[in-house]
Amino acid sequence: MESRKDNTIAVIPSYNEGRTIENIVRSIASMGISSLVIDDGSSDDTSSAALKGGAMVFRHEKNLGKGLAVREGIKYVLGKTNFEWMIILDGDGQHHVEDIPALMAATAGGQADFVIGNRMLQTKTMPFVRLCTNKFMSWVVSGMCKQDIPDTQCGTG
Repeated sequence: MESRKDNTIAVIPSYNEGRTIENIVRSIASMGISSLVIDDGSSDDTSSAALKGGAMVFRHEKNLGKGLAVREGIKYVLGKTNFEWMIILDGDGQHHVEDIPALMAATAGGQADFVIGNRMLQTKTMPFVRLCTNKFMSWVVSGMCKQDIPDTQCGTG
């Protein structure tokens, strides 16, 4: 099955992203795609900004980590909605909303089970610590999978 606007939702784990999340959610909504923001214990206005942008929001009272936030978002979508595709994006704007159509197009023909983006060709704006962590984790995961996965920390669809 292909990803379409009506069967795809953006899952956005967020921690203190009040300054960026509303615009991200609005940009996604302008494409006709729904959003679910998991506010992972933010101390700023992340939840209210996401709601203002039009997202559904889950809020943790305390920060539990990105992995748990992503897992809860996936669990919710699979168990409580009819969406068939998820696009996982960061709430800080590091993943470009304008790349969503390309991720969705990669599912054309119904042959893909998932699509992984790759930011490693343009790393100028990536913080050095994230770049190093990403390269190391991509090397580890690629070895485990016996397949090159250049950006294991990217959003997936």
